[in-house]
Amino acid sequence: MNNLNVKWVLTLRLCFFSAIILFAIWRYHVVNQDIRYTVATTIRQVFTPRNHYAIEYKFSVDGKVYTSVGADIKKYNIQYPNGRYYVMFPFKSPGANEIQWDLPVPDSIINVPKNGWKELPK
Repeated sequence: MNNLNVKWVLTLRLCFFSAIILFAIWRYHVVNQDIRYTVATTIRQVFTPRNHYAIEYKFSVDGKVYTSVGADIKKYNIQYPNGRYYVMFPFKSPGANEIQWDLPVPDSIINVPKNGWKELPK
């Protein structure tokens, strides 16, 4: 290859990796803005492609139902199906959520705001 082709290849690689880094920074910023909490309900145990078991759960934000899978089922004594746990999510992107296995929801919590809580209820 001549020097011009090598420079183009290096420039394209630099642009590609810069775009990936900028996307990661943007995603981190979006995910960590306006964190909310709501109640997720466990559905079932599933086998993942990584050869381990996880728990599928669902929750609702502003009338839309989201489903996700949470691992670490050996670490916690997770109730499924119909176990209730808090889930933390960014309001603008509820699909990027994190279930809180160590925080089961008490039976006294019945009404959940459709947009979640800004802080965990006491």
